[in-house]
Amino acid sequence: ILAKKKKDFNYKRLTIILLILLIGIPCGLFYTLNKKAPKEQEETTSNSTIESIDWNNVEEIDNNAFSYCKKISELHFTDKIKSIGLEAFSYSGCLKTITFTGATAIGTSAFYGDEENNVGTAYSVTTLDLGKKITSIGDGAFSYILGSVEVVIPASCTDVDTYAFDYFSDQEDASIYFEGNIATYSAIDECWVDDFVSCARESNEVVVAFYSETTPSEDELTKDYKYWHYDENNNKVLY
Repeated sequence: ILAKKKKDFNYKRLTIILLILLIGIPCGLFYTLNKKAPKEQEETTSNSTIESIDWNNVEEIDNNAFSYCKKISELHFTDKIKSIGLEAFSYSGCLKTITFTGATAIGTSAFYGDEENNVGTAYSVTTLDLGKKITSIGDGAFSYILGSVEVVIPASCTDVDTYAFDYFSDQEDASIYFEGNIATYSAIDECWVDDFVSCARESNEVVVAFYSETTPSEDELTKDYKYWHYDENNNKVLY
């Protein structure tokens, strides 16, 4: 009888130990993961201390890579850089100048500003040069960040989201010139042109113009968008 009781006791003790291990290990792991979360957040917000970026050997810029940079006023993307990820430079205050020479794809909200201007990033950019190789611009890529600026979208860029340039500042000298003709963008969707213009002019009478080698019809000249061409001095002129 004594032996039997001892055996039962050992069995119960073993069962209790196993239950503790089964419950304790996952709880300990959960605690460890939660403990790491604030550290990861600190690493993300540490972008605010970055003052310059070395683009050598960089071909792609990851999602959120440089969001909330507060000390960089100019970004010049080299020929090696092919794509810029989602929200890569979103909420980056002090940005004044952005230029491209080689990038082909600009992701969703890549340079998204702050509509509430809580971190001082709204409408700060006054120079934007997209170069000649851009092929696509995502949703909200330049929302709430463009001030008094002239934007020229190269003919190479045939994939432009309708919300790519919505919410300019309320400056009256902002403009968007497409080097491609209107048929190129109408082919995206029959409503694309009207939708794009409506979004671009959401908060300002931004000039949106498409390239045309010939004078448009009188009916076309009454639209909300414009047409343009180069004069003999290679200056952009509206019809």
